Amino acid sequence: MQSPRNLLALLAFALAACADTTTSPTVTTTPLFKVGASNVIKVPGDYPTIQEAVDNASPGNEILVQGNHIEDVVVATAGLRIRAVNGGALEGGIGILADNVGIEGLDVHQSGFAPIGIYAVGRRGIEVKNNTFNGWTFGVQVHGVSPGTEVKNNLVTGSNVGIWLDIASGVFVSNNSVPDFSVCGIWNIGLLTANTFKNNRTTCTVGL
Repeated sequence: MQSPRNLLALLAFALAACADTTTSPTVTTTPLFKVGASNVIKVPGDYPTIQEAVDNASPGNEILVQGNHIEDVVVATAGLRIRAVNGGALEGGIGILADNVGIEGLDVHQSGFAPIGIYAVGRRGIEVKNNTFNGWTFGVQVHGVSPGTEVKNNLVTGSNVGIWLDIASGVFVSNNSVPDFSVCGIWNIGLLTANTFKNNRTTCTVGL
């Protein structure tokens, strides 16, 4: 189980990322990923950082990330997709605090004090796919009731636990690869019968 210290570290990076805003972002629910050409935001073309793009995005926007970015990102706007192009990479973690958010194609490396590559807290319709993770306490962590959430086609290396479902339900975990780890590849704790696992490749699983 994640230690209080790790949880506090994640919350700290979430608060730090939002600290320079004058008002808290409004979390709304919107249909999943209805993206048109006019709804694309480019990083660094339109904004220099992923967090600035997220802070200025609206539900339905797609944020295209190119190049390497050293930052922690908090997504509190529903209906956003963050997608890497041409090898887009992030040295830092992503906290998802809104419904219907997608993270796709990023190379996510540990940097700073955030212990988790992608952390989703009790949200619906989260999609984490085609990403690579390296060096984390948890590569991907889903906490709480999360209907319609998918974690698929990701590669996690060099982490303590590749994919950690913490009292989560309604999550579909498929076609992920966790070839090396220090604790276990995929760990499902709590609501053990409420999640689906298919075609994942690792030598250690708990609670599946």
